[in-house]
Amino acid sequence: MALSERQVALLRSLGLPEDFSRLSGDGCDDLLDALIEEIQTRGLAGDGSELSEYGRLVDSVALELTRSPNY
Repeated sequence: MALSERQVALLRSLGLPEDFSRLSGDGCDDLLDALIEEIQTRGLAGDGSELSEYGRLVDSVALELTRSPNY
């Protein structure tokens, strides 16, 4: 599963990288932590009844990070 164009745009809008292949293991952890913190800070997680677009972004990023060669 690759990130959609919208998910890449969301990462960019948050100032986060979208190319995970060049991240170290620590870089992958840092990216996921930064994304989760950004979502919590901005209250972007939705109402809990279903994942918001940002919640789906976290899930997609987590999945793609596990495919990164250095994770």
